[in-house]
Amino acid sequence: MCNRGSRCKFYHPPSIVRQRASQQTPEGIEYRFCIDYQNRGCHRDNCRYIHAHREDVDRYKLTGEVTLNLAREIAAVYTCETINGIPFCKEYQTGSCSRGGQRCRYWHIKVEEERERRRRVSHGVPASMLLPLARGSSLALCTFPGGRRPHSYAAADIYGAYSKRMRYDLNDDYMRDLERRNAELSKEVEGLKRELARERERYSDLYALFRQRTTITTMQQANAIPATAAYYQTASSTGWTDTQWTH
Repeated sequence: MCNRGSRCKFYHPPSIVRQRASQQTPEGIEYRFCIDYQNRGCHRDNCRYIHAHREDVDRYKLTGEVTLNLAREIAAVYTCETINGIPFCKEYQTGSCSRGGQRCRYWHIKVEEERERRRRVSHGVPASMLLPLARGSSLALCTFPGGRRPHSYAAADIYGAYSKRMRYDLNDDYMRDLERRNAELSKEVEGLKRELARERERYSDLYALFRQRTTITTMQQANAIPATAAYYQTASSTGWTDTQWTH
């Protein structure tokens, strides 16, 4: 069983890849994805399913490969030592990994941070109540479930200040998370650029070696043709033929 996914340099037969993707994970866990999150967004406070983008989910179901973003969402929901047979990098948990994101074989995921991020998004003001605030509508005019009266202006001011503060905190956390992921992706891009440069140098060396061997073979064939012609010319002048030499 190979856990390298698209990073593996060897051929993976599609039939075996699809068979593996249809089975359970090496941890014996069947990942369950939130369909609402993929379609229009999940507004449940206690959702038990994985909030992953459709592209990552389709890729996992087709090939069995777990992307880094999908692994983060899995770590935020499930309690496990490994994801898809790959353990978490212990060095990355305590600080930074000396091997780097490209060479390290383990997940660069801080499990507690991912779980805390999931809790921050799940708890607090529901997303359905944050939408009117984001659109700039007045909280005093909002109606609440159960047919209750709207809050008084004083209560609305207190609740509005609390909601705005929480919304800004969520935005700050979201921005920090985006900046962290952006920095990690930038490092991965730089690593891929260096790997591409090495592959180009390797290709140039192999192409030069191929051209050199082709030139040598062509010269050997060119030298062999005059020798053969001289042999037949000498044989014809002496009257000898190939059949006479064989007899």
